Amino acid sequence: MNLSFKSYLKKTSPAAKMFLLSGLLLSCATYNVKKGENLHEMPQSEVKKDNDFQIFLVGDAGNAEEIQAQQTLNFLKNKIDSANSNSMLIFLGDNIYPLGMPKESDKGYALAKEKMEKPAGNNQKF
Repeated sequence: MNLSFKSYLKKTSPAAKMFLLSGLLLSCATYNVKKGENLHEMPQSEVKKDNDFQIFLVGDAGNAEEIQAQQTLNFLKNKIDSANSNSMLIFLGDNIYPLGMPKESDKGYALAKEKMEKPAGNNQKF
């Protein structure tokens, strides 16, 4: 960048600078899917449904006593009940936040234990 362009930018209004920056960023965007040269589309007839593997990922299931959480866990249970043996259920996250699992002697232990067991208990099939 030569000095004359720097001095030009210093004199330019903030709105014009924002316009130039926006134009620069938008010019780098791609609006179409980019695929590798050797990638070919697989016809739907070649897809084997019986070999599919389903993975159910569940995050933040610690407040299972809430109404919305109950609805979500019931929805999950219905999906899992109809799943085949090529399925896996993984619980993610920190279900007993903010401080983790308390010691058995702490008063919050029973609630934390329930928060850990209740979501998994709905899905004994797995």
